Amino acid sequence: MENPEVAQIFDEVADLLELQGANLFRVRAYRNAARTLRDLAEPVAKIAADPERKLEDLSGIGADLAGKVRTLLQTGDLPIRRELRGQVPAGLRDLVAVPGLGPKRAQVLYQQLGIRSLDQLRQAARQHRVRELKGFGPKTEEKIL
Repeated sequence: MENPEVAQIFDEVADLLELQGANLFRVRAYRNAARTLRDLAEPVAKIAADPERKLEDLSGIGADLAGKVRTLLQTGDLPIRRELRGQVPAGLRDLVAVPGLGPKRAQVLYQQLGIRSLDQLRQAARQHRVRELKGFGPKTEEKIL
């Protein structure tokens, strides 16, 4: 598993936690770890396999996250990711993937407009319903479309 893949999974966990309203420090820890892993000059798998090195020595990687990196490298997934995916509706997860929409904005669209799919989002943007929400505007609709 390459560094960008590991980082993407940590970013996804952060998004899912944020969608659930988890502690912001926990969300930030996953985001910082993702950034660190993405920016590494060498493969994280090489560091994890080296008995003379510790993942915990990397910036933003404590014992808990180092364990999760090892689990991810060994199994290809994280139990917390599977658990969170089961708790967060698929439609809401899809909204987060839209450029310009993060977890907070996706949550607003999901709750206030009842948007459950990308097709519904596209339709709402075409009907100019998105711009009626606080913090959204015509430019956001353009990006969505």
